Order: sequence, then C-alpha cells, then structure tokens
Amino acid sequence: MNAHYALFIALSVGVLAGAKCEPPPDPPPDPSGTPCERACARMAQLDCEGHEGAPDGSSCAEVCENQEASGIARFCPEDVAAIESCDELNDAYAACD
Repeated sequence: MNAHYALFIALSVGVLAGAKCEPPPDPPPDPSGTPCERACARMAQLDCEGHEGAPDGSSCAEVCENQEASGIARFCPEDVAAIESCDELNDAYAACD
C-alpha cells in the first residue's frame, strides 16, 4: 500500500511540475476616449510595436485616426482595443478589411 501511495505522490508532483501557469491577460484600458485612443492604450498596455507612434512624431492615436480617415488602410481600433496579446495585432488589423 505504501508503494502505491508513493507512486501516486511522485506522479502527481511530476504532472504539477510540468503544468504551465500563466497570469490572466490584463483587462483592456478604461473605455473612455476615442476608439483610436483606446486601441493605442491597449497596445501600450501590452507593449506592442507601434504604440510609440510614428517616426515623424505623430502619436499612435494620430496615426490611427489618419489611417481611418484615409479610407485606404484601416487601423481597426475597436478590434485592436480588444486584443489580449500582441500576437493578435495583425489579425485585429485585418478584421475590418
């Protein structure tokens, strides 16, 4: 009986040691502001590329607003604001194409 108990404990410890624990994603930022401001705040919160703005000094929100107004390239701010990781950014950009 003791051998079975020891085997059970050893297997349990092995399974738990191999379990991958990740913290839950941070919730999206406060819903106030324009859609572009919320999208850029979420990008900054997750430290995604592009949240710093453009090389010409335009803020991320300005880049977003310009893209949305152009009608050529979409920023998809509602989708970007809802991402849970930077890996989802390209899919969010493509969501409104």
